[in-house]
Amino acid sequence: MTQPQNPLYAILFGCLFTAAVQSSSVTTGLAIIFTQQGLLGLENAVPIIMGANIGTTATAMLVVFNMDIAAKKTALCHFLFNVGGVLLFLPILMIWGHKLNSLHMDPAIELAYVHLIFNVVTSLIFIIGINPFVRFIDAILGEGKMDFIRLSIPVYEPEKPFETVKKELDDSLNSLFEFLQENYNQVILSIETNYPSVFDAAEKRIEYVNYAEKEYIRYFSQIVASVTKEDESSELIDIIGQFDYLFQIEDSIEDLFNTKKVMIDAYIDPHADILFLVRTLSIETLEMFEDIHRGLESAEEDTSIKQRSRDVQESLSKANRELLILMTDNERRDAGALINFITYSQRLKDKLVNFHKAKVG
Repeated sequence: MTQPQNPLYAILFGCLFTAAVQSSSVTTGLAIIFTQQGLLGLENAVPIIMGANIGTTATAMLVVFNMDIAAKKTALCHFLFNVGGVLLFLPILMIWGHKLNSLHMDPAIELAYVHLIFNVVTSLIFIIGINPFVRFIDAILGEGKMDFIRLSIPVYEPEKPFETVKKELDDSLNSLFEFLQENYNQVILSIETNYPSVFDAAEKRIEYVNYAEKEYIRYFSQIVASVTKEDESSELIDIIGQFDYLFQIEDSIEDLFNTKKVMIDAYIDPHADILFLVRTLSIETLEMFEDIHRGLESAEEDTSIKQRSRDVQESLSKANRELLILMTDNERRDAGALINFITYSQRLKDKLVNFHKAKVG
């Protein structure tokens, strides 16, 4: 390692070693330490850390096989960005790499500087050519759409007026409600069918909302500290409460999704009468979603919500009685598996009502 070698071999070694340990920081750190101790020559250390930049993309490339087109494009961008950076610097390394040891500087510090310059210059070049690079990625993988449209999560900006913040949060509230409605519909479809693609799509949407919830909590923790006026603080607390109800609704939707997981793990297929029960109940719940959504758009209380809530409650009670009767038959495992479906649907209905009351209040 102390003798000058072909930089292509060192790049390959850095790539494979980093892919094996799945950490470019490990490879770079070891290269700096070995260089400082005189165990590794700069002629080899520099291409090794360049190869590490390629090897670190292995993790992303491995995990995106079952993800949507957006994830695949992200992983490919990561890979081509790092490969492109190496190709840009490779001619310089091939011609002047042997002169690295002639610099009068601590070898470890010199290597760190080279690593910094490599990443900064590569980033600047790709920023300049970002548009043709995006078109190139689209040409390779196509311009396929994402599995679902992502939510517009607010970003904290201290100088933004409260009225603007409030307007953005109101818009986000409506968008999130629509997203949850589609989540519920997707979960019901996963219960009614045995298509893995539908189940996977529902799972991705639920995972995304869990991520969005953490982002909103972080945003609220920042914005609350910046609001000093009492009336603005009161309004913000009300809005946060409304978001909290929405995330409680998502919790119940996730509980319904877990019902399907239990059925899959236990190899249970619901019979036609159970599917009819689920479909009847879900149609009324989706209509309740629609009624509340119309109220959000008009900013007025929808008097039909109370009647819709009573209709859903009546259907829940009827479905619960039918399931209890079916459960007396030991061969109807599907009835027992879906008894929690009624409980979770009841909670979902109650949370929808609570959200509506909080919003119109």
